[in-house]
Amino acid sequence: MKKYAVYVAELEERAKSLAEAIVFFINTRVRDKLVISYSDLGYIPAHILYGFTLVMDPDKHVVFEDTDTVQHYVVPYRENFVSILFSTDPYNPSIINYMQTSRVMGNETLLLTVKPGDERFKQIYSSFNTLQVDVNEEIEASIIMSIATYYACIKLYSGKLGSRGTRLFKHGEEGLSIIVEELISKYMDALEKIVYDKPVIVSSPAFLKPASIFATSILDKLGLNAHFEDISRVGGRLESILLLATTVDEHLVKRLKFRLTPAGVKINEIIMNTDPLEAHIYLILLLYYLIFIHKQ
Repeated sequence: MKKYAVYVAELEERAKSLAEAIVFFINTRVRDKLVISYSDLGYIPAHILYGFTLVMDPDKHVVFEDTDTVQHYVVPYRENFVSILFSTDPYNPSIINYMQTSRVMGNETLLLTVKPGDERFKQIYSSFNTLQVDVNEEIEASIIMSIATYYACIKLYSGKLGSRGTRLFKHGEEGLSIIVEELISKYMDALEKIVYDKPVIVSSPAFLKPASIFATSILDKLGLNAHFEDISRVGGRLESILLLATTVDEHLVKRLKFRLTPAGVKINEIIMNTDPLEAHIYLILLLYYLIFIHKQ
């Protein structure tokens, strides 16, 4: 556990410069409208930014969609808007098409992605406004981007919503490496059950879908072919599921248990007693611990 806390602290250090750049871009470029887009595991940091903006800055008009949707249905029809794009695959052709089309339309875009190894792609990205993460693993890149986005958001919105904004900022000041030790201690039993029961379905309320998609990637790395199902749609012949939620979702969790428990389905649950805006970053760091110990 101590080794993992040190590892998370190292990720935090790598994320700091990215966080500062995100804050600068939003403060100097974004006005009343913002498009937030994503591909692959860029879904998680994109949703962190979307969640904070939606709650903390309700006057801002935000479009939040995957890259293909924005590229085909938003970018060609809007001029002079600002967007932030998150992607963990620098070779995804839709990312390059998005950036090129956006530039032609006079739209300003910040791209967070993984540093490509291919010289041709390095040359292409050199002409765009990018923040690049120098890692080889997609999941790790997603975590660094998520940490950076989380820290950017708590800095941007520390003065919003009174005590809530102050509390979120204070938690960020304490550092994630300290919090992650508490999380592992609290949810160790749940992590062990995940490994033992090998759930192939991950479920959550819609707001936590990005964390659930991240969880399926973790389980895939552990040799399981997992997939996501929304909490309202889980059913059929199941042995076990992994359920991610917060205490805010207690009513949905009760409904799910009412439906599945009589059928003998094992529900391995991780219920976060925290602000929903913090839930994604806490969940992905907790779940990645399974990969970390698997590598040791």
